[in-house]
Amino acid sequence: MLSAVRGVPAAHLPREILAGVALAALTIPLNIGYAQVAGLPPIVGIYAAILPAILFALFADTRPWSPALTPPLGR
Repeated sequence: MLSAVRGVPAAHLPREILAGVALAALTIPLNIGYAQVAGLPPIVGIYAAILPAILFALFADTRPWSPALTPPLGR
């Protein structure tokens, strides 16, 4: 994970953080809704949104991949 951060110029870090916050703002409510439709508690949706993102950040070795349900909107 740290090797991926080392490759990002310092000027791009605010954009990267904003992109992460925006992705979380979209995927967490979406997954909470999916959990409720499935008859599960909302916390399951939160876990379903956060855990894959953490695992992706820890184990993925390429930046263009996206762990989201929808493709990235841009680079």
